[in-house]
Formats: sequence, C-alpha cells, structure tokens
Amino acid sequence: MLQAQKEILLPINEFKTMELRGFDALTGNNLRFGTPGDDELFATQQDTLFGGAGDDILDASTGLGENRLYGGKGDDELFAGQGDRLFGGNDDDILDASVGEGSNRLYGGKGDDILFGGSNELLVGGKGNDKLFAGEGDSILTGRKGEDQFWIVAGDIPSAANTITDFQSGVDVIGLGAGLAFANLAITQTGSDTTINLKDGSPLATLTGVESGTISIADFVSTAPRPLIIGHRGASGLRPEHTLASYELAIEQGADFIEPDVVSTKDGVLIARHEVNIKDTTDVADHPEFADRETTKIIDGVEESGWFADDFTLAEIKTLRAEERLEFRDQSFNGQFEIPTLQEIIDLVKTKSAEVGRTIGIYPETKHPTYHDSVDLSLEEPLVDILQANGYNQEDSPVFIQSFEVGNLKELNTLIDVPLVQLLDAVDVSLNGQLIEKQPYDFVVSGDDRTYGDLRTPEGLAEIAEYADGIGPWKRMIVSVESVDADGDGIADDITGDGSANDNDKFLTDPTSLIEDAHAAGLLVHAYTFRNEDVFLAQDYNGNPELEYQQFFSLGLDGLFTDFPGTGFEVANRLYPFTEPDPLTGAGLLASTDSLFG
Repeated sequence: MLQAQKEILLPINEFKTMELRGFDALTGNNLRFGTPGDDELFATQQDTLFGGAGDDILDASTGLGENRLYGGKGDDELFAGQGDRLFGGNDDDILDASVGEGSNRLYGGKGDDILFGGSNELLVGGKGNDKLFAGEGDSILTGRKGEDQFWIVAGDIPSAANTITDFQSGVDVIGLGAGLAFANLAITQTGSDTTINLKDGSPLATLTGVESGTISIADFVSTAPRPLIIGHRGASGLRPEHTLASYELAIEQGADFIEPDVVSTKDGVLIARHEVNIKDTTDVADHPEFADRETTKIIDGVEESGWFADDFTLAEIKTLRAEERLEFRDQSFNGQFEIPTLQEIIDLVKTKSAEVGRTIGIYPETKHPTYHDSVDLSLEEPLVDILQANGYNQEDSPVFIQSFEVGNLKELNTLIDVPLVQLLDAVDVSLNGQLIEKQPYDFVVSGDDRTYGDLRTPEGLAEIAEYADGIGPWKRMIVSVESVDADGDGIADDITGDGSANDNDKFLTDPTSLIEDAHAAGLLVHAYTFRNEDVFLAQDYNGNPELEYQQFFSLGLDGLFTDFPGTGFEVANRLYPFTEPDPLTGAGLLASTDSLFG
C-alpha cells in the first residue's frame, strides 16, 4: 500500500518538477501540444502529449507504452495503452485504460472526471465528483476529494478483486453493473478491511480501513431493474383508500401499479373496497335510507355486523362517499369521494398513463371469493370479462391478479393468461417473533388442513409455481419482529408508552430465506404492507421508514405494496436509478450499462 500512496502523489511531483526545471525535465520525450481547437493527438512510446484549449482526444492505446498524456482546458478524452500515465485537465475529462494492456496510471483533474480501468491499474480521482470504473481486477482506486462513485463491477464481473483506498460511507457510492444488486453480495470483515464478494465467492473489491458493519445498501447504486412500487389501495396513507383521488395521487408519486381490492355489488358490478363490509370505509351509517340494511353476516367464518356491498346496487353505492378508515390519519377528505368501479379505475389508469408518458399497471385482488360464490356473485368471470374488454389478456399485460385463496387463482389460471400472485397471510406474530399461522379460507371449506406456512415451504412454493407467477407475503414472513415481555406475563410490553403494544415496541429478527426460496421456485416476491407511521415501524428503524425499504430491497425483494408510494419510489429510485422495472423478471434481469457513462 505504501507504493500505491507514492503513486497517488505523482501528479503533484510531476508538475512541481516541471515548474522547477522547465520542459528539460522531460528530455528524451516527443512533446506534442494541442491547439486552441479540438485536437486529436496520438502517442507511440515515451511520448508526452498536452491537450489544448479545446475538447481534445489524446490516444496512447495503440502505442508501445510509457507515455504521458495531460488534459487541457476542455472536456478531453485520454486513452491509455500499457504503462502509460494520464492526467485530467481543468474540465470534465474521460480517462480510459479499458482498451489498453494494463499497468496504467490515471489521475483525475479539477473537473468531474470519468476514469475507466483495465487490469492492474491505478485510478485516482481529482478534485471533482468523479466516477471510477475498476475494470478487470487487481486495480487500486482512490477517490480523493469530492463525492465519488466507485464502480466495482461495470460491464463484466472482474477476474480479481479491486481495492478502494478511501471509501467514505455517506459521501461516496459503490456502483454495481452487470445487473447485480446488493442482494447478490456477501460483505465480510477481513482484518481492518471490508471484503465484498458475490455470494458464490467471486471476489469483487476490498475497502481498506472500513468496518463492514457500516456498509449497507444505502452505499450502493445498482443497474438491476428497480423493484416495483405498488400503490396499496392507492396512496392510502394520504387519501381515503380505494378512491380515484387515492389512485391518482399514487400515480403522481411514482407508483408503477395501483392496487384495487374488488368486491361485487348486488347487481354484479365490481367496485373497489377492502372488505365486503363497508361500514368502516364509507358514510353508509349516515344514510337513514339504508338503516334497515344493517345486518350480521358470516364472512370467511367470522361473524360481522354492518352494511355489505352485495346488498346494494351500484346506483345505491354511488350515493355513498368514502371515509378514512384509520383514526390517526387525515380525516379532512371524508365525504368527498365516490366509491369507484373497477372500470372507472382502469379508465383512470389509461388516462394517466397517457398524461405521464409511462405505463401504469393495475393489481386487482379478489376479496373473499368463497363468500361471493356463496351469494351467487362470483368474482372471477366478471373480472376476466373486464380485463379482456380492456386489452389485459396477455402474459405481459400490465396487470397482476392476486388472492389469499388458492382455488380461485387456479380457476383464473384457466380463464386468462395474465400474471397471478398467491397472497400469504398469518394471524400475527408471537412474542418470540414466530408466526401464528392460518389457512386459506377455501382450504378451511374443503377440509385441506394445510396453512400458509405449508405454502411457504420449498414444496409449497413449487406447487404455487404451477398456477401463479409470484407470491405476496406479509412482510413479517421475510423479517419478523419480537416483543419485550419484561414482567413475564406473556403480553408484549408497551415500551414506547403510547398506549398500545405495536410494531414500534418490537425488534427485528433475522431475515428468513423466503425470498431466496421463492426465487429458486421461479416466483416473484411482492411483500405487503409498508407504511410510514411509527406504529408500523420496528424500533430498529428509529422512526425512519426509508430504513425499512432499504432493508427489504437489500434482501432482493421484487416489489412491495405501500400506503406511501412517494416514499417507496424515492428510496427505490435512489438505489436503482438506471433501469426501469421489469414486472415479470423482478430484480434479476441483466441490464445494459450504456447509460452509466453519460
């Protein structure tokens, strides 16, 4: 490392020597100087080229080595061959040794430079915010001043590890090309350094003097496709859920898909409500004309009292207005918005897609299909009819259909060729973080004694892959939480003192293998539900919802449902800024790195 430190000081020593001794210091060299225009100069062996005032090309890539190339005042491009030294000038230069034979030394100048290494190179940033691409391996990268990017993988996986000497977490960024994501990495401590390998053991980089515990996904940018951001019931953290206003806001905040839960009216029209019982999400209780509709029903084996969508015609539903379900969220929009039909949601999506210039998908969930069948209001056929009438009838159509039941997904798999997602649920988590399992309701009815836990096993996932394209697990199936029970009474303690024992009183457990297991079965993983409020955030996140998104993205999640799509999009776009989502391949698609160099 002492030799590397000496090499880093070379630019200073070079210029000091020239100042003291003039150009005689370079005797024996063939000196060439650029003009005020845009020049193209070529070096052969032991030549010295100086760029002029224009945007110059100084090329030693086909030479015999030991050349020195100095950028001038313009935005210059300098190319190394073997054993050459390249020095950036005053502006934004490109110093490229990737086409050479190796053992070159590249030094950034005052601008925001881009340095490409090959093999056994020394890349040293200058005073600007530089991008350093490591190349084939055995190279040393030093950022120096500025907020620098260190690309430890560019187009190809390096054949040997590269070394970064001055990485600063929170200032610099590590780049992952070749479609790699943070989930592909194994990061360990080796002495006083951090070692970054692929999980298969292939070495990528060493960060000297860096503690591995300080490195997280926030220190990386990836060329893998950005995970999907799914507006859960729209932007339901900011507007009443399942309203056109909520969906529109989700789209404006960057959601790739919006999620309408669908139930049926008495006259067979699909509308967006989270439950058949509409007492908590509409103002139906304030309508005296519907007072006699209040009743008690059994929904999925649970007795409920209220007003139920299947007892109302669409015309009657349209007289109601949506209300915010959660008391701690903004109530000021209550009474303003209608209950939309699925067709109205599709019309909105098509209109907004044209306005914003990107395709927005829909992600309908069939709610309580067994119940709907019991009242002769089957969901599957009208859902398929609406989707097909609107052109959503191909395996790559921008639509996913999801369900907590199994049988209706298998039926849908025979009716329409669009992606299907098996949702996975649990009752809760126990004090120690273990899931309290439950069954799909159609399993209860049919006498199948399996639970969602059985569906999460490798065997269960393989079965899901026969009829669906992905799973939608509760996030606690990926990272659970454990409670504090200091007094041993078997009840979770309210350590924050807010009056209830919620996620903010609990602590994260180690991640499960569910994402890896699902990917091994060829299934996408879209987890639910991510929310910004403290009551939904484990203590470990310190009230910062971005940390939760970062953790789940670091585990290889392909997409997520969020009540606050603006937050999810901001985090995802920061970590995966180069490649748009590919809904059917998740984060595993290898991406071009062409856009990295601009």
